[in-house]
Amino acid sequence: MKVVIDKLLEERVPFKRNFDLKSISYSCTGGEVEVYITPICVDQLMLVIRTLKENDIDYILSGGSTNLLYLDFVRYKCVVSTTYIGNVDYDSANELVVVDSGYELSKFVRQNLIRGFVGYEGLEGIPGTIGGALFQNAGAYGYNISDHLVSVEVLDENNNVQVLMKDDCSFAMRESIFQKRKLIILRAIFKNKKGDLNLAASKIETYHIARHAHQEWVYPNLGSSFVTTTNVYDSFGEGKVVYKSLLIIVKIITNNSIYKRLFRGKPNNKLRNRLVQYFFGLNSCENNYSHKSINTFVNKSGLSIDVIKYYRDLDKILGGDAKLENEIAYSGVSKVVDKASNQIFLEIVEEHPRIRSKLK
Repeated sequence: MKVVIDKLLEERVPFKRNFDLKSISYSCTGGEVEVYITPICVDQLMLVIRTLKENDIDYILSGGSTNLLYLDFVRYKCVVSTTYIGNVDYDSANELVVVDSGYELSKFVRQNLIRGFVGYEGLEGIPGTIGGALFQNAGAYGYNISDHLVSVEVLDENNNVQVLMKDDCSFAMRESIFQKRKLIILRAIFKNKKGDLNLAASKIETYHIARHAHQEWVYPNLGSSFVTTTNVYDSFGEGKVVYKSLLIIVKIITNNSIYKRLFRGKPNNKLRNRLVQYFFGLNSCENNYSHKSINTFVNKSGLSIDVIKYYRDLDKILGGDAKLENEIAYSGVSKVVDKASNQIFLEIVEEHPRIRSKLK
């Protein structure tokens, strides 16, 4: 690692040693990392990645960590963060925009709006960076980050710069080629379009209100934990006729205008959550999920193993259409600091392929 540190100092790449990840991670979880590197431009990012590879040092690449769970029972070797790589360049004549991987997605939505461009409204309120959004093919309300994408510039496995066109990226529901290959997203080009700005602004406001109504904002979390082809509550209980019938009744009650008015100040999904608890026995992890959605963990203890147990308990009762959306940081581990928690983690991962598939 000394060679890498010397290179960082020589090239004036910002970094910190023995850094506490819990202090900066979106989920407020994580232990220490020996070296936390924060390049400030694409050229520095490429330099860092190439140096790490040349010295055979495993690392974790992270954006805003808004979909990445760091573990506190291990110590990491190296984390590279793109959060300071945020250049954006608009070519209004051709309605193109070139944006770095570390640029904030929420800011990107607003920058497009004030320049007269539409088509990103449903991405309002999704936290994280452009690179993270492309990795996950993030989206909501019928919009996806890939909708207006032209191409992505990447650093490939052989340290060569490549340009992938949209069709090369294998985008699907919360899927992309970046999850299958270790490609480093450097920057992306989008083709924008003009449209009705008043309508776009109205949609952004509507989606913003909806997010605050249905998403956890008090405790640290990573948004929806599992993605399903239907609403997650509909994915529970395949073949459970009574549960399905009562769920319909609960939906009728909670969609009633009087009910919505009564709980407009603090909307929640407590009735649906209680229904799932009763039929599937989730009492053991009741303190680990949000009252707004059983599909969102809440970090109340600060312990990542509690989140892993929550993943396990939900995975047991979800239908076959579900897959874990959150990534779990388990590469580049230099030391196990809590053997008991690590053993529990390994047992859960072994028994649950959907969780194992999200190890990063």
